[in-house]
Amino acid sequence: SGQNDQLSLVTERCTSLGLILLTHADVHGAEAKQMQASLYQWYSALHKQAQDLATSRFQIQLSQVSPELSEQSNANIITDLLDRHSDLHRIARCLVELQIIFDALHLPSASGGHSSGSH
Repeated sequence: SGQNDQLSLVTERCTSLGLILLTHADVHGAEAKQMQASLYQWYSALHKQAQDLATSRFQIQLSQVSPELSEQSNANIITDLLDRHSDLHRIARCLVELQIIFDALHLPSASGGHSSGSH
């Protein structure tokens, strides 16, 4: 559906920007650091937008396909649902992709914060 195309596009943009930031985590010079800081802000806003979109889509899909989920929520039920419903599966993949890049960017090494400690 068109909604999932939009989600895929937003996820792709967010991932691309995140990967650029990961690849160029080590920047030197005031201008470069300033540019990096604004890219991080842009990435954070994009990530929040994409994650909110994916989460709400996932919840909507979930409520449509499985009203009985609230009573019995174990991991197998989610796996079964993802196997049976391609839309749910696609949204879940977006959520995972968004989270992996977000986590990688927020590791201490990626934030350029490895200058702590006196040599």
